[in-house]
Amino acid sequence: MAQRDGNRVPSGRDSGAALLIIVAILAIIAALSIGTRYFGGATRGKAQRADLMLEADVITNAIAAFWGMYSRLPCPADISANDGAEAGDGTAGCDVVAASLQTIPWKTLGIPQKSVFDPWGNYLAYHVDPALVLTGATGAGTLTVKNSAAGANIVTNAIFVLISMGPNGAGAYTGNLVQKAASTDADELENTDGDTVYVKGGTPGGNYDDTLVYWIWSLL
Repeated sequence: MAQRDGNRVPSGRDSGAALLIIVAILAIIAALSIGTRYFGGATRGKAQRADLMLEADVITNAIAAFWGMYSRLPCPADISANDGAEAGDGTAGCDVVAASLQTIPWKTLGIPQKSVFDPWGNYLAYHVDPALVLTGATGAGTLTVKNSAAGANIVTNAIFVLISMGPNGAGAYTGNLVQKAASTDADELENTDGDTVYVKGGTPGGNYDDTLVYWIWSLL
């Protein structure tokens, strides 16, 4: 009887049984794929949001570690430079970078570049209190986060915010450095207008699909 590596060579009957098993597995995969077409949209959206929050954890932990080493927050990187380095330093502060071009300085923080893209392929925005990028800086933070553009304040002392422009990507930059059209939603526009007020949540019934993460001083 033929042997190979101590294992019996499959007979024709064994091979046929194995083929039936493979066919059955492929049929199950196909059925699951079809089911996903009809029922997977919401599930996929939840998975993408979960992935986004994992990315946010990587980034915020890296920022906290940076603070622990340098007693300051990093400046944003300039998307147009595409080098991942913070635009500025701990002595002179941040360079002037348009708000729409501010992203996480992945190279400075020592994290992969892929960590600064959201699940829809767009750069995450990173905005920081400019007073806290100087070495030895102290303060409560001055960024305001609201529950909607016209709504109540959630906090008025955020030290930095991370923003994904969501599935619609309105106002975001793609990995190809192309900026998508601005949103027509007032709540989303608040996250891209360049001031120090941001929205987390949006108006019920609106088109807001951004995800915003913010930290306050006590989290460092």
